Amino acid sequence: MGFCKTLYLRNLFLRIDAHQHFWKYDAEIHSWMEGPWAVLRHDFLPADFQPVLQESEFDGSIAVHASQTASETHWLLEQAEQHSFILGVTGWIDLLGDVSAQLTALPNSGKLRALRHFLQFEEEAFFQNETFRENLRLLGEKGLPFELLITPDQLQTATELVQACPETTFVLDHLAKPDIAGGEFACWQTGFGKLAACTNVHAKVSGLVTQVNWESWKPADLIPYLDAAFDVFGPERLMAGSDWPVCSCTSSHAEVMNILKNYMKNYSEKDQAAVFGCNCARIYGIEEYESV
Repeated sequence: MGFCKTLYLRNLFLRIDAHQHFWKYDAEIHSWMEGPWAVLRHDFLPADFQPVLQESEFDGSIAVHASQTASETHWLLEQAEQHSFILGVTGWIDLLGDVSAQLTALPNSGKLRALRHFLQFEEEAFFQNETFRENLRLLGEKGLPFELLITPDQLQTATELVQACPETTFVLDHLAKPDIAGGEFACWQTGFGKLAACTNVHAKVSGLVTQVNWESWKPADLIPYLDAAFDVFGPERLMAGSDWPVCSCTSSHAEVMNILKNYMKNYSEKDQAAVFGCNCARIYGIEEYESV
């Protein structure tokens, strides 16, 4: 019996936060923590996050890299070995290099669930680089998803990339960071819908609370973007993610998750179980929970 169906029939809700971070603050590595982001300039470790996760009634998480270094990927995998609530890691390796060799060198690689690159900072030529595309196809062969960290103006380029790698599973982070504060919707929605039409793409409902006007936002500001996501992806291809501790710039972990819980209150229990845990377990291959 499938994992989601098992949860639904038993009325169980294994909740997985599909997107959160840990780091040991380093001024050079985390140079993006400037201006309003400066509040993040200290360590965020598993011991800090576990009680937060428990308070929100979540059972586990996917730890996502916050810098593009092999050493951080190694460190995150070590943390996953030491803390059972870290169900997996989205790491970084050089996707213009020898992918197989780099994967072989990773410790505890069974907890490596996906890879990601900061595509939001790359030009179109990087997306079109054939070595990069060949390595993404290799990830598909190895059953490793690739996460798309992009901005709205890159949606078309990302769609072309995904179409060139049809056997690879892609996960869109933060719904492509729509400019909620600026009220940009129509152009984002068009590009977002085209990417969602690629059936090998899934998406994380995450990161929205830092795309708002930090001083005056309200949960209702997110509704048009949630409507668009559920319309084109459906609950079967969406995952709940907090983006902790980045979300703490505007909201607590519980507040972020409650926005989505309230949004889905009229959805079936099966759909809620899918978005809050089942989809994440399935997409990232968290097999130990399939026997729950």
